[in-house]
Amino acid sequence: MKNTHGFTLIELVIVILILGIMSAIAVPKFVALQDDAHQSVVDSAASSFDGAVELTRLRHLLDGSTGSIELQGNTINFRDVNGNVTDFATASTAGECANLWNNITDGMRASTIEDEAELLAIEMTTLTKSSTCNYQYNDLQVIAYDSASGSVVIN
Repeated sequence: MKNTHGFTLIELVIVILILGIMSAIAVPKFVALQDDAHQSVVDSAASSFDGAVELTRLRHLLDGSTGSIELQGNTINFRDVNGNVTDFATASTAGECANLWNNITDGMRASTIEDEAELLAIEMTTLTKSSTCNYQYNDLQVIAYDSASGSVVIN
């Protein structure tokens, strides 16, 4: 009787075939998980920013709606391009949009803007009577803040 050790060629081919089928099924699921993770980052950042906008608005109302408030040593403006006091925090340049994000979110770590192109690209769009700050994440989605209405939406 012959004592053999190891695997036959057929056994090795079957194992490789099974591993190939398993990887063909698993890889698309992992890619979908990455997309879901990016969507979660955008959803979380937008929700946090929306809440911060509302808290800042309430603080402005409690302070007497004077046109600006001090928040952690930073000035948050509540004046439109014509100098009129508004209900919501305003920004008139890309840099002010970046500062607005950082100041009212208390430097939210996952989305802090240190320069205007790091995690979120800032673009300022001036409309007829309102200004919108667009915060772009990973060339995928844009969080838009309309200072006239205080709305924060994901586009």
